[in-house]
Amino acid sequence: MRRIIVNAIKVGLAGVLSLLILSLFTIIYNYTGIHVSNPSGATDYKWINCQLKSTMVEGFSWFKMDDNGFNNSIVLQDSPDILLMGSSHMEATEIRNTENVGCLLNQELPSMVTYNIGMSGHDIYRCANNLRNAVQEYNPTSYVIIETDTTCLTCDEISAVLQEEMEPIKSYDSGLMYMLQRYCPAIKLLYKQISDWRNADRIVSNEDYNGDSNATYDDYSAFIHKMKEDCGDNTTLIIFYQPAYSIDMNGELVFEETNDGINFFTQACEDNNVVFINVTDRFCELYEQDCILAHGFSNTAVGVGHLNKYGHRIIAETLAEYIEEDMQ
Repeated sequence: MRRIIVNAIKVGLAGVLSLLILSLFTIIYNYTGIHVSNPSGATDYKWINCQLKSTMVEGFSWFKMDDNGFNNSIVLQDSPDILLMGSSHMEATEIRNTENVGCLLNQELPSMVTYNIGMSGHDIYRCANNLRNAVQEYNPTSYVIIETDTTCLTCDEISAVLQEEMEPIKSYDSGLMYMLQRYCPAIKLLYKQISDWRNADRIVSNEDYNGDSNATYDDYSAFIHKMKEDCGDNTTLIIFYQPAYSIDMNGELVFEETNDGINFFTQACEDNNVVFINVTDRFCELYEQDCILAHGFSNTAVGVGHLNKYGHRIIAETLAEYIEEDMQ
């Protein structure tokens, strides 16, 4: 009995020590941090103030979030001229925090202040759902810019936004899960790896890209109209589309989404006085002229994953060109 107890203690101590060593490695190699609920509702959640971010899994970066839990290299002291919203592409934890769209817009438009609240998991639906709160919280004086990597919208998601029935992404602000994430980062990483492994056999079909065929132009228009209304009368809403793609056997870019979604989205924006910017052609030019892809990193598959620094640069330049022309 005594031997069993001693062996159990040894196994327990070995397990604790292993988790501690793995946690130290995680902080350097891939530390995602802890997100907490955002009381303003501008996003479903935000990162802990000055949260450390590190990754060597997709790209290479080590930096801290700002005092509000977002990825900015500036200190926000007043209402920004431009509020930038979007998904993990705008959160941009894969590159230096001086290379993302928000920071580059501050360089391209020095007379204006851009504040970035891009957050992972916040697709076009979630941004639309949070838009009213975001405008009330930050009171942008000139533009709201929203990123989307899809134009093929679904009826169910549109309805959830219009009916204000979308549930927020859950955060663990206290309790055991919070303590484990805070003091043993390896636990969160292990959980994610297990989840990814369990979902590895999921087959991606065209429906994942092309959306619900029952979504009509009226659905698109109602969705865009709500976003325009939530921005208010004194702020210009800009939605930009940066598409997903793959590379075929001939080395040509193949874009995943159908023209129906793009056409509906473009027309709905035009009819509701919303600026729609499609950077597909700019991505093609970057690839054809310079042999550079807007997505992917040296430690990922070719062209796969989040926007890299070249994609962020192209987007920032395109947005800056429009804004400079619009303000003349």
